[in-house]
Amino acid sequence: MQAEKDAIYEEYPGDHYIPRGLAVAPSLTGATWKKYIDETITSGDNVTKVLVVRHPFDRLVSAFRDKLERTHANREIKDDFYFKRYGKTIVSKYRQGAIQRFGQDFFRYKQNIGKWTSKLRDCFCSQENNFGTPFPVAYHQRPSAELPTFWEFVQFVIASAYKDDHWVPILSACHPCRLNYDYIIKFEELTSETEAFLDLKSMSSPEISAKLGKVVNRRGGQLHGFVYKVFVYKILA
Repeated sequence: MQAEKDAIYEEYPGDHYIPRGLAVAPSLTGATWKKYIDETITSGDNVTKVLVVRHPFDRLVSAFRDKLERTHANREIKDDFYFKRYGKTIVSKYRQGAIQRFGQDFFRYKQNIGKWTSKLRDCFCSQENNFGTPFPVAYHQRPSAELPTFWEFVQFVIASAYKDDHWVPILSACHPCRLNYDYIIKFEELTSETEAFLDLKSMSSPEISAKLGKVVNRRGGQLHGFVYKVFVYKILA
């Protein structure tokens, strides 16, 4: 067991938490996950069932900021994976509605028109509102208003039958009504509640506690508070 653990850490060192977790977690499709739930319910095995949940609106804001508010890996917008998969469709379907709601100036972006004129100054006006997002996006990863806004993303989520893993409701993904979970941990209190769970199960250790202390939202721990409220206000205003 220790040798297998050491091999995984050697293959995925440092902060490679996600690939390291995938190396030991079972790979489940929707069908195999349903089968696993059915077997767990009927087997009567002494299995501890833990569910980590997050405020659903918080998940929407986080999913948008991480996947659709910006480009990834220094790619051009047209080559970005999430723009090609969702963003292009979102803008195509909901941009006109957003223009009616927020105005044309909200979406103007810099164009190469040759010289400094009043028209060129108008083209910069959207930079003042970060091309349609409440906060600046670092490293020039939102270079224009070609990317969807949060309002457009929300319209897409409401209308779309397809739910991506990053914003599919927990009810649909983890079936809490079918699987009687023993413990539910809130993501907003992940460190303290995980430590409490590990203490209850006699699994805590200084090594685990040190690693839990590093679990943060790298896009900003303020997400659940101020940032979240600003995004939701933009929808309701």
